[in-house]
Amino acid sequence: MIRIDSIWLATEPMDMLAGTETTLAKVISVSGAAQPHCAYLFANRCANRMKVCKVADSESDIVSIVHNVHIAVRER
Repeated sequence: MIRIDSIWLATEPMDMLAGTETTLAKVISVSGAAQPHCAYLFANRCANRMKVCKVADSESDIVSIVHNVHIAVRER
């Protein structure tokens, strides 16, 4: 079980090919520090994919990418 106390949603798109260090740098530049037990969600420019990242107990654990999610959008 992954413990997540809070979820942060990014307001700017992010490159889905970015690795863990780039993702951690983005989190730190926006929020000042990577908070333990937090999940960070990033969308791509087309808003059809999301990257879900989490920070474990400390910043030394860095960020692990939990899942890249494809969002299906239906046209009406």
